[in-house]
Amino acid sequence: MNRRDPLNLRSLPEHPVPEEIWSSIDQRLHGSRRLASPAFAIAAAVFVACAVVLWWSPDPRGDAGGAALDRYRSASVLLEIRVDRLKQGAIEFSTALKAGQIEQRLAGVDRELMRAPEDAELWRQRLALLDELARLYAGKSGLAQLKTVGDDNRI
Repeated sequence: MNRRDPLNLRSLPEHPVPEEIWSSIDQRLHGSRRLASPAFAIAAAVFVACAVVLWWSPDPRGDAGGAALDRYRSASVLLEIRVDRLKQGAIEFSTALKAGQIEQRLAGVDRELMRAPEDAELWRQRLALLDELARLYAGKSGLAQLKTVGDDNRI
């Protein structure tokens, strides 16, 4: 057995490849980066943004404790769903690198939340990281961006 060609591929006959095959492969690769329905993706982004804003509205009763944490948790779930939907398909290396860095920071916050699940500041950090991740993936597909997580507990 030849170490440089263990599968003995050099012994296969050479066949010319028609040029149209390469253009169809190129078209399939570039076409697969698009979402199946941009209108659906935009509608989903608007729905998530509205739902998050509604959950983030100030509590008229002033119950900042449990109600705020419930809003943070609900918004976190919605943003996770958005991120999962947006990260389908091929992405550039630089986007994957940035996403990996954000996900590492997110994992650190999640570890801290396991120790202190009622810490509102950790939940705000988690939401900011998920928002950053959603923006990163939305940017690669050209979708509308969510509002930034601010100090006033709004997205």
